[in-house]
Amino acid sequence: MDIGATNIRVAIGDAKGLKTKRSEITDRMNGPEGVPKQIARMIRSLGVEPAAIGVGSFGPLDVRGGAI
Repeated sequence: MDIGATNIRVAIGDAKGLKTKRSEITDRMNGPEGVPKQIARMIRSLGVEPAAIGVGSFGPLDVRGGAI
C-alpha cells in the first residue's frame, strides 16, 4: 500500500510477482475516517485475504496520536 497526498495505491503479489493493483485519488472529503475506510475497501477489492500488509506513506508520523 502506498498512501500519498494525491493517490492511494494497493497491490497484491506473491513470490512470482505482482498480481493485481488499484489506484484511486486520496479521499480528503470525508474527514479523518475517509482514508482508512478507503484503504480497507481497496484492499478488500483485491479479492484476497493478505498474509501481510506493507505501507509506504508520506510523513512525519504521529504514532501516539495515530496520524500522519
